[in-house]
Amino acid sequence: ILPFEVTGENKVFVSNDGADSNDGSFVKKNRKGMVELHFTEKIPLRVTTLIVRSGIMKKIPFPEGIRYEDRAMSHMIVDACRSGGYLNKALMRYTVRQDSAAHTWTWKHSYDHCLAEYNRLLYLDKTDVFNSVEKIKLAEKPSCGLLNKLRYLHRRSKTEDQKRMFREMSSNIRLIPAKCRLPLKSRIIKGILNKYYL
Repeated sequence: ILPFEVTGENKVFVSNDGADSNDGSFVKKNRKGMVELHFTEKIPLRVTTLIVRSGIMKKIPFPEGIRYEDRAMSHMIVDACRSGGYLNKALMRYTVRQDSAAHTWTWKHSYDHCLAEYNRLLYLDKTDVFNSVEKIKLAEKPSCGLLNKLRYLHRRSKTEDQKRMFREMSSNIRLIPAKCRLPLKSRIIKGILNKYYL
């Protein structure tokens, strides 16, 4: 039983997955505020932490056949809502076993993670919810995620298909805003990709 009632249409509620404090507070936000919480990763990016009306979910395509589908689509879910809230209370426990697929990292996992971050950057590039200064700030986390996974893909691309897919994915760094604040490691990766793959 949830400690709040979902009322009205086009609302999203996000519950804490136990990673942060657990004081039970509930914060209401408008659409822009919820998307901002999502991109700054102040709310979990996992779909399992969202409570959303089924009508909203029917409008959003589920990316089948990829991992990190929650990263690839949760921003679209939050954006589809007029308002929402964040409940700072763990409502479920998610256990990952030692033999879980989550512990098996493959080239495809990294590619799918790149695809998810690309989707997030593409949303920021096209949305009218934020101005250009806000977009630069919100692009920091997905930009770092994309660059770090591209580094992994580059080192582990063996087949011609993998190398081709890596080159195609590398072109997506064009979506990273020029003034985006990146840590040194990410700036170096971006510089190398710019020099050799764009």
